[in-house]
Amino acid sequence: MDIHTINKGLDKFMRRVYGVDVYLTESPNKFGGYKYLLNILLFPSKFLKGSPEYSEKYHNFFDKTQYEIVNDVFRALKYLGIDSKDIEGDSPRLRISSDLPEYLQTYSKELVSNINKFIETETIDGISLSDKMSNVRIATMIPSVDYKHEGYGSHILLRLDYDDTSDGHMNSNFLNDSFVRDPMIDYLKTKMNLDPQIDFWFE
Repeated sequence: MDIHTINKGLDKFMRRVYGVDVYLTESPNKFGGYKYLLNILLFPSKFLKGSPEYSEKYHNFFDKTQYEIVNDVFRALKYLGIDSKDIEGDSPRLRISSDLPEYLQTYSKELVSNINKFIETETIDGISLSDKMSNVRIATMIPSVDYKHEGYGSHILLRLDYDDTSDGHMNSNFLNDSFVRDPMIDYLKTKMNLDPQIDFWFE
């Protein structure tokens, strides 16, 4: 069975049962002897509870560990009579749809704006953040799962870039450390309603 036929059946089944978009692509290097890679497309409009188009059924599919998600897909393949031995399932490629809902766009802009205000005004342990960095911005958005075992549900992660004005001494480890992150979160809570499904991390 060719990949186009597999994708047609897989997409139809996964949409009907879970409401999600799943498809295979050919592995570019046949790493590990696998012919195909597993791709899962996430639509934030249906995943985020704050979005008007939120779907509980859709959200529940992603609110599991990566292992459980892959098992759901492989069970679908088995039901369709498709052998999954040629499909690499240890590292499924989760992608965010380019069709970003207004809710996510508005929230992200507000979050970044408030982070920049925090940096402009705060001094931590004698360090004036505005002397070290500026212009925080979103580099990319990625879906993140496989945190249920840590008590932390699946979410969308905003990866943040910034301009380093400290002659190379500022780094993401410092910004992501709890001694900077905790007061930053406390500040953000006074300025906006933080969405627990949307997290951020400095690159």
